[in-house]
Amino acid sequence: MNRFLKNKTAWIGSFGTILLLIVLAIFFRPNPPDYKFNRTQTLLLMKDSSLAITVNTVTGKQLIDIRQAESYAQSHAQNAVNIPARQLLDKESIKLFKELKSEGKVAVCMAAASCRSFHPGFCCNSWGIQMY
Repeated sequence: MNRFLKNKTAWIGSFGTILLLIVLAIFFRPNPPDYKFNRTQTLLLMKDSSLAITVNTVTGKQLIDIRQAESYAQSHAQNAVNIPARQLLDKESIKLFKELKSEGKVAVCMAAASCRSFHPGFCCNSWGIQMY
């Protein structure tokens, strides 16, 4: 086999491998998350006064404080669990949400300002979490 054919075979093999990887990546790509809200839905939910929180609203529910750890350390509601907003979809958080859902409990996310507690919570709507 001459030098040209050896190089051509290596090039074709490399190209075929790369093409196969691209096809597999497209075929086995993960499903898009089903917890996305558009801007209109988000604004409607933020303006919904029936979502306002009261002491009676959270009785018997698991409170999840989504503020940063420093703010949570300064003061927090009794029995609240601190999960900063950026960690809501971590493996540990999802495990907690699955446990709460399997036990039939409802989680309530809360933060210092309503706009902070609404935004990240929509991503967890599939876990049955109420946002306040």
